[in-house]
Amino acid sequence: NTPIYLAGGVSEFALKKNIGADATNLVAASPFKRSGPGFDAFEKDMAAIGKKGTAYDDSESLRSWLAMQQLRDAVKAVGAGSVTRASLLAQLEQTKGYDTQGLTPPLDYTVKATFAGGNFPNIINPWMVPYEWKDGKLQPLNGENFINVVDPKATAPS
Repeated sequence: NTPIYLAGGVSEFALKKNIGADATNLVAASPFKRSGPGFDAFEKDMAAIGKKGTAYDDSESLRSWLAMQQLRDAVKAVGAGSVTRASLLAQLEQTKGYDTQGLTPPLDYTVKATFAGGNFPNIINPWMVPYEWKDGKLQPLNGENFINVVDPKATAPS
């Protein structure tokens, strides 16, 4: 009966296998919304390669899938004939308000980080969606709205 809180890579497959469908008092925070056009596209792609509902259908795969969408969009913006490491990096560094189709609030890569001499973009995403493990599924809490884990009073960008 002790509440357990999970953050980061959340997988229904792993929770069912390791904890069971009847577990209670389990709350998970995910950086990704598990509904909407972005999540639907991810699930469609996972189904196309035969991985939907498997151990690979998790937040880490979703993170990689989203990175590939961003890379695709950066290549399109640069132009196929002009793609170099430097041109892609420059494109990504000027990306602001990147639309993830609802998976996350819009992403901004224009703010420079201060660590490592400022050589990396600041891609910290403090927005999470809370879920409760119930009836063998991750059920959204808070209307599946994003909450800021650093500043709970903040309003998610749209």
